[in-house]
Amino acid sequence: MKKSIKELQSLSLKILSSKYSAEHAQLIADSLLYSQMSERETHGFVRLLKKRFGPMDEFPEGEIEVHNVSPNISRISSKGYPGYLLSELATKETLKNVKTSGMAMTAFVGNKSTSGYLSKYLREIADNGYVGIMLSNCAPFVSPAGGKKRLLGTNPIGFSIPSADSPSLVVDFGTSKISFGEAAMAAEKGIPLTENGAQDSQGNFTQNPSELFHGGSLLPFGEHKGFALSLIIEMICGPMLGASPSGIDPEKGWGNLQIAFDPTLLGGSLEDSSTLIKHFLSDESTVESFRLPGFQSYERYLSSKKEGMLNIDESIFTQIQTLANSIAE
Repeated sequence: MKKSIKELQSLSLKILSSKYSAEHAQLIADSLLYSQMSERETHGFVRLLKKRFGPMDEFPEGEIEVHNVSPNISRISSKGYPGYLLSELATKETLKNVKTSGMAMTAFVGNKSTSGYLSKYLREIADNGYVGIMLSNCAPFVSPAGGKKRLLGTNPIGFSIPSADSPSLVVDFGTSKISFGEAAMAAEKGIPLTENGAQDSQGNFTQNPSELFHGGSLLPFGEHKGFALSLIIEMICGPMLGASPSGIDPEKGWGNLQIAFDPTLLGGSLEDSSTLIKHFLSDESTVESFRLPGFQSYERYLSSKKEGMLNIDESIFTQIQTLANSIAE
């Protein structure tokens, strides 16, 4: 169903303001809205509902701590604040440091909810003229190919490349065939999962999303190669950042890392980047279904922004509306 952006903004701010300051509620709402407008509903307003690894599942204690380890390296301690908010704050910190140093790294640790739609933060970095990299670990829901035990999270990773006069190239993906958000949405809508992307507690392939919440697990894309990539992300974002690896020490929370650098310092050219992107987009030999990664979702975002409307599942909208109405003025 179609709903106005203003209406969803109002509902989300009412819900978030019951738990967070006005400034923090706005930053979280902006992140949710961007995801929904991009039609990445798995990281949109559905995350306002409880038990979705979203902002209403966190319990803030004290103030977020930003440690400036060096002029271009920062570490943010979550203090119980949600991943959406920490991703927004980390992006601001990364951009501040890269502008003065040419390269920056920002880690944030301790969140126990999703860091959100990585493309949003990576696009902001690239649109400022920098190459961006972001990776995160999360709760273990993924088994290795041929195994049954949940060992890794869906562990997303993303990259962004700036361009002189065309949209930035942004690539963002989880390392499982099916993301946790997709499985949760499938359960919400009562639809089957993609084939061979999940298994039940006995290690049998299943398309029933409810199996994931009864001992089942997701599977890595690319079998052992996808598992290897996810393992590296787990090692970097877990023990290398002082966060929980594979859910072994859940009280430490999850780890996330952003990296940005100025490509012109290494002889890079934003004009050449733009030329290459345009070359891919204009290649007449490609099949009709070809699409450059990230461009379709960004076009949906721009279209939604122009129209002032967005798509949202009717059941999810009703639940959000009910939640907002239950909060006293």
